[in-house]
Amino acid sequence: ELAVPLALEAVAQAEDAVEAVRLEAGDAGWRQKQLETATQFGEEYGDEIQRAMEETQAAADAAQDAIAAARARLDAQIKAARLLPAEQQKVALAELAPVRSRLIEAQKRLNPYKRVRADFEQQLQAKSELESLAGRLAGVELDLEAAAGALDATAASEEDVRSVEATLGPVETALGKVLKALEQRAKGVAGALPEQLAGIRERGLGVQARLEGLRSQARGRRGELAGRSLARLAAREAERAEAWLPRIEEAEAPWAGVEVLPEAQAAPPPPAGGGGGGGGGG
Repeated sequence: ELAVPLALEAVAQAEDAVEAVRLEAGDAGWRQKQLETATQFGEEYGDEIQRAMEETQAAADAAQDAIAAARARLDAQIKAARLLPAEQQKVALAELAPVRSRLIEAQKRLNPYKRVRADFEQQLQAKSELESLAGRLAGVELDLEAAAGALDATAASEEDVRSVEATLGPVETALGKVLKALEQRAKGVAGALPEQLAGIRERGLGVQARLEGLRSQARGRRGELAGRSLARLAAREAERAEAWLPRIEEAEAPWAGVEVLPEAQAAPPPPAGGGGGGGGGG
């Protein structure tokens, strides 16, 4: 037997529950503002914000229960209507159709409020991750500063410069991980967090540019030291040659003015042809 008023009453109760949630939590713009404030000042207003989030979540859960009860009652009425003769069935279903539409609309209005706690916790987690990434980036910046200072203080040898260059590898690896994590996290932030993420990423790109500049500077310093080393080696060889020059001149002095014959003339003559006395013994 149809009891449309019961279905209507259940749907009306569900609508009232959804409206209570909306009045409690505000519209979408206000909720977003609350979420941003909660994310930004969660530590300062932690208890108050957490309590408000819990109240909204509890009201949303209660409204969802009311919708579920109304849906069950409405579905029972629709099933009962389909058992009626054709003409009565048509009238009954036409009467229930707008009730069903009202329930669907109530569910749509409630849906944004059902994730209040989950969205808040998700944004808090995103904020915590961004703060962690900012801390890691600060560590990279300190390591890069240390490498730059070591390079400025290093002028002794190529080996010293290579030692500084070796420290840049781990710095680059750590920076790459931070930038990759920022790129991945960018897909799940909202409110004021995208601006914060963009600022950290801009810092990271600046560190990356400085890292490349420092590596180029180290290569230049190493080339400069190599050039100086070659120049010093050439100077020592020139000094050595100059030191030997007087000795060479002294060794050649006794031969000054002596004519040196060509090799053909200087060689001794070949021995005379022999065998002339062995002639005719008979």
